[in-house]
Amino acid sequence: MRGRTLVLAILTAAFAGPAATLAQEGVKDWPCKGQTSDPLTVEAIWGGPLPGGATAAAWESDAEVRAAVVFATEPENAPDTGIARLGELVPNLGVGAAKQARLASVAVGMVERSNILRGFILEGVRNFTLSARILRTAVADNDKAIADLPKEDAAAATRTNLTRVRRSNFMRMDDAEEEAEFLCTRLAYVEKKLRRLTAAVKSHFDAP
Repeated sequence: MRGRTLVLAILTAAFAGPAATLAQEGVKDWPCKGQTSDPLTVEAIWGGPLPGGATAAAWESDAEVRAAVVFATEPENAPDTGIARLGELVPNLGVGAAKQARLASVAVGMVERSNILRGFILEGVRNFTLSARILRTAVADNDKAIADLPKEDAAAATRTNLTRVRRSNFMRMDDAEEEAEFLCTRLAYVEKKLRRLTAAVKSHFDAP
């Protein structure tokens, strides 16, 4: 729990650049069951090839689209708030093919922004997972050192000190594992939110 405030602050300020994947960092004990460290794709979120030929450059260079994408994907804005903002954008997108192209660029922008946020979350998962692994080894070493101590009273002070160190390492390990699990829920939430936002965009695609 002690690192939770810091974690949330980092996520809110994220959007700068994706982190390395866990596979590249050698993290094997991936704690986010049902979630992958691979980037999300527009096709997977949209449910097929994206019509309109939109590109990242298209959404970034369109001031109205960019403002809506940024607002909708900000971590502090709930899905319903983002959907409402996207709804405000639709009347300004034009009609026909032009409207569809700009809606498609919204979808591209939201996936790109969500992947940046996921990159920061994955970096946090990586750091906490590695910390937990290191501390798990330290706790095992502490246990062995305590078990190897002689039973004589002369070793009592050493045993007390080692027990104190072991307790500290265990608590830090537990905190790291808890923070990693918390970030896993954030990872799942980002994808769930993105899918809701994308479904809202799709609902306007063929509307007059």
